Amino acid sequence: MNFKKYSFTIFIALIVVYWGVLFLKGYPEAFADDTVYVGAAIHFAEKGRIWNTLTPGLLENFTIFPYVTFYSWILGYWLKIGGISTTVILAFWGIINLLFSIGFAIALRKLKIPYYLIMAAILVYTAGILEMGMRPNFFANALFIGGLVFLSSSKRVWLALGWVMIGLSITTLSYMIAFALPVGLGWIYLRFKTVGEEAFSIYKDIATVLLAALVTLLIYGGSVEFRYLDWLEAYTRVAKLNATPFDATNWMEGWFYAWKSITNGWNLLLYGTGYLLSVYLFAVQISQWKSTPRVHLLVSIIYFVGLIFAGALYSVFLILIIPTWTLIYVIVISHLNQQVRQTRINRFAIQGALLAVPLALVLKVIPFFFQTEYDPQKLAEIKSYIQKHPEKNLIMSTDSWRYLFDYQAPAGTVCAEYCIPQEGRSWVAHLRTMKSKNENDLWILSAYYMECMIPDSQKRFTPLKVGGRTFRSIRQYRNEILLIP
Repeated sequence: MNFKKYSFTIFIALIVVYWGVLFLKGYPEAFADDTVYVGAAIHFAEKGRIWNTLTPGLLENFTIFPYVTFYSWILGYWLKIGGISTTVILAFWGIINLLFSIGFAIALRKLKIPYYLIMAAILVYTAGILEMGMRPNFFANALFIGGLVFLSSSKRVWLALGWVMIGLSITTLSYMIAFALPVGLGWIYLRFKTVGEEAFSIYKDIATVLLAALVTLLIYGGSVEFRYLDWLEAYTRVAKLNATPFDATNWMEGWFYAWKSITNGWNLLLYGTGYLLSVYLFAVQISQWKSTPRVHLLVSIIYFVGLIFAGALYSVFLILIIPTWTLIYVIVISHLNQQVRQTRINRFAIQGALLAVPLALVLKVIPFFFQTEYDPQKLAEIKSYIQKHPEKNLIMSTDSWRYLFDYQAPAGTVCAEYCIPQEGRSWVAHLRTMKSKNENDLWILSAYYMECMIPDSQKRFTPLKVGGRTFRSIRQYRNEILLIP
């Protein structure tokens, strides 16, 4: 058998198996924001409108919290087809990430990146999104990468589809505009250099982009009931509340906070190293710009412009989303640029980046494979208690919603993560103290939530034990649910 001939097919098969295993293991874990995004999707699947009864005051309709609309709309249609259950929701996550990985592999193979480095990049990417539950980050990434693949085509219809996908990635996650703008400029430059002055037509390319923008608006309009002006007003208002202030002092404080988070504990070894190496490799490229291929240099410029732009929009992105992409950048650029291998320190930088890949897996993924299921008898007792006390005000954590109710909570249930109004903000706060509990409240919260969010409860989750060693920061049971009557 000619393995070289079928190498890409074999690699795609491995990716399918990889995401299949993660799906069967129940990834991603429940995350606080799942209630917002999945809750809205479920309401749309059941009632036909983007709404969320689990988060009163946060998402009474799309004009209150406009970021969720497109992603929850698409997920809602998926739930209409497959039904509302944990299996169907996780299948959506797995399939989208599989498509992302295939598109990512296609894009990197066009740059002659070897398969082992592509897999390393996918593993680093996985380590980042496993912590984000069903947040729309993975969906936006898949749309963006898919768009880049189509932008490499010479046919107008595929170019238009590529821009539609990139446009929809922005409507899914607004910070993607930070990378879409430099990608657009880079695309124009490459089009000009590739087809030559005579064949290049800026007017045709502008027409293609404008047509794609129109199609994007029409598709997105369905998720906002075609109430564009209402949505724009809400989006602008919420963006002002959430954005990194452009006042110099506050802006620098936001970046300083991001840096402190990145360099805290293991994050320094994993993400902080990625940032430092990416800056170092970019500096190498700039210092050797005459001999650096223009496409490779363009990739770096697009990345760093997007990084700074994203941080300026909202510094939290430097903590939540960007760190894993810095490692991917280092992996890709270190291979593309042969010049960086010429000195000992440059080879050390490359080896450090590749070493971060297994480290990411060890720290972020592998320990969770040793988790076990919580006592089903205790969970059954909690369900029985709830049924016997319908008069109680039921407040649950997101993981209780998933692991106890299979995303189908009793009517009137409120999410613990978003139940306390905050004046002047676009969201509501977590339960943080036992003093918040009213006499008629029934709390169904995970032990993990109780320990992390309500320290005065004195509740602790059961730590993971492997080979006689206790890992205090990792849960033994993902579904350890507690009843607080």
